[in-house]
Amino acid sequence: MATETTRARALLPADNDLRSLAETAHLLRSPRNAERLLRALTRATGREQSLAKIRRDVGLD
Repeated sequence: MATETTRARALLPADNDLRSLAETAHLLRSPRNAERLLRALTRATGREQSLAKIRRDVGLD
C-alpha cells in the first residue's frame, strides 16, 4: 500500500514481506549466515553476487 502527503511519501509492505525482509536483514548481520545466503542466492540465480552490494542494498552498511 502506498500513501502520499504534501510532505512525504510512504510505502507500507505486506506483513509477510516485512517479516521476510527483517529476517533476511537479521541473517545478513552475521558474516557466516551472510556467506551462506550469498551462496544460496548464487545457486538460485546463476549469477555471482557481491556481499558488499547486498549489504548496502538492505541498509546494513
